[in-house]
Amino acid sequence: MTCSRDSEDFILRALAGVNSKFDKKTVTRLLDIEKLDPTDKEHVFAMLDAFLAKNKLQAILK
Repeated sequence: MTCSRDSEDFILRALAGVNSKFDKKTVTRLLDIEKLDPTDKEHVFAMLDAFLAKNKLQAILK
């Protein structure tokens, strides 16, 4: 997916309306991840999944 600056701004505004918890920096990072090649994207999401699972487990154990 290739986005122009206008497209990114449109997506940012649309997501802000859907979920105000998505700040511009978060959405920009997601758009950057989307531009990665599939293997790199899989690695980023695997790392993110592991980090989120660890935090959920820690929250349960507290």
